[in-house]
Amino acid sequence: MPSEVHFDEAGNTGAALLDPDQPVFVLASTNFSRDEADELLNLVRTPQTREVKFTSLKKSAAGKSRLLQFLSSPLLTPERVKVSITHKRYMAICKAVDLIEETLAHRDGIDLYARGANIAIANLHYYVTPVFWGTERF
Repeated sequence: MPSEVHFDEAGNTGAALLDPDQPVFVLASTNFSRDEADELLNLVRTPQTREVKFTSLKKSAAGKSRLLQFLSSPLLTPERVKVSITHKRYMAICKAVDLIEETLAHRDGIDLYARGANIAIANLHYYVTPVFWGTERF
């Protein structure tokens, strides 16, 4: 049976990247056949659930037990499950570098993406700006 790739996210606040209640964005993907996905979901499903939700499972001892069974499955391997975690404040800085500084540098014939200069500039802004401007103002 062919594999299907599925994505899901947590911490998506849209354009509100600086929401203090959700400072991190997580994107996960899986690559399983339908049968494998059903096998995994059957570890956490109950007859009452239409959709499996972590927030519901974590509330009870039975739900936590089902989660542990799910997480112990040999199907969950680094080749089949990928996770990307982004600190949204850092992402906002990277976006500003990309939209403003890279555009201006490109106009002047400078490639900020070559050898990771865009990342170096974003890191510089992220770590140095609060020192000079203060955390609140940053």
